[in-house]
Amino acid sequence: MASTLDLPSKSTRRMTESEVRAEAARFGVAHDDDLETLRAALKRELDRRWQEDNRKAAEGWNRWIEKNGLPLEKYRCW
Repeated sequence: MASTLDLPSKSTRRMTESEVRAEAARFGVAHDDDLETLRAALKRELDRRWQEDNRKAAEGWNRWIEKNGLPLEKYRCW
């Protein structure tokens, strides 16, 4: 499984067709003849991996906010 450091550095929208197909193969995303379907599947997989890699940090941040409140809360206008 690829870690965050292995994720592509640019958006799937800015990748060429050959880059999308190569990244899809690298991440184990099923190949599809329709490029837009493949882009969407690759984006979902990259998002899932990012969430998995960053889950502990997000949970820690959420716990800190529950305990301490939002930073700069006093400056919110709404």
